[in-house]
Amino acid sequence: MAQTEETYRIRGYAESDRETFCELFGGEWFEISEQWFEWRYSSPYLDEKAIAVASVNGDPVGFFPCMVFPLRANGERTLALQPAGVLIDPEHRRRGLLTKLATWLFETYEGTETSVFFNFPNGAISPGLQKLGWREVLSLSSYFRVQRPNALLRARGRGLGTVGDATLNALSKAHLACSRQLRADASDVTVTRHSTVPAEVFASLYAENVPSAIHVARDAAFYRWRYDVPECDHRVYVARRDDPVAGAITHTERTQNGLVLTNVMEAQPMGVDDRNPAFERLLDAIAADHPDSDLIRATKATLPRAAALRSGYLVDDSLPLSRIRKPSTMMVARPVSTTGRPWRLNGLPLADPDSWELMLSERDPTY
Repeated sequence: MAQTEETYRIRGYAESDRETFCELFGGEWFEISEQWFEWRYSSPYLDEKAIAVASVNGDPVGFFPCMVFPLRANGERTLALQPAGVLIDPEHRRRGLLTKLATWLFETYEGTETSVFFNFPNGAISPGLQKLGWREVLSLSSYFRVQRPNALLRARGRGLGTVGDATLNALSKAHLACSRQLRADASDVTVTRHSTVPAEVFASLYAENVPSAIHVARDAAFYRWRYDVPECDHRVYVARRDDPVAGAITHTERTQNGLVLTNVMEAQPMGVDDRNPAFERLLDAIAADHPDSDLIRATKATLPRAAALRSGYLVDDSLPLSRIRKPSTMMVARPVSTTGRPWRLNGLPLADPDSWELMLSERDPTY
């Protein structure tokens, strides 16, 4: 006899659920280790794992797991939950479990320091989240340094053949050379490379220019957690004029369509316009260390515009990249509680794209 909705119990996560979670996750996406699970769902900001569990006769059959991020807006701090890998056993789908699991999270965290949900859902779960009150807030626009335009076109199904490849490569080199002509002198800036993130250095750089917009707050604990990913390497760059003046963190991946993509996960300090030479030197070092990458990407909030453009980056919401960009990455959000005036965070409207300042390190990481 099929299970009815009334047989499901919704509860919080227990350590005995981990094996089932990892099995379901592996069947849906990719195999994960217990160490990766612990890194992703443990947090320096919350004692428990923010995971809602649906069980039948004591056996877990569905999970709504969240990562925990510290948010800051207009100088005030709060916590945010980011849905990260919702799982329903195939035999128990279409029985309202997504709603039941989400409702458990709403009720559990109402009235606590945790006040906001935000995430970047895929097409499969996005409609369900919107039915539960999430709203589309912004499209995550990015800068791209196109190092192999032919590889990008082939990935989009628009290859031009050998002659076209040669022409595009020549145009790309000319564009990168011309972009550098307006640069300021950076001879007094040196760049050091690190195999691990110097947490205190990056936290100090962040503190020099804290945005008033809604963003993920940085401290040393954030950096020690966020970039301590099992079996994952990040490259770290610090620009110095005697003391550190800017820093960046990158990660390289191969996308599903075969592109080799280097992500500038973040750069600090945020929102400054007086350190272009330092950021340009950082971007030079990143390009030099990633000659085999087809693309280098950073969100618009990550890099000063002038430094990005003078380093050969293009924006993906304008020509020429807008003609071949993939569907934009949409960020959705909702308050934990929808009573009162919940759609403002410390005076900033949650649903206004201008309220947010986001980098790639804020996204639900799969690496």
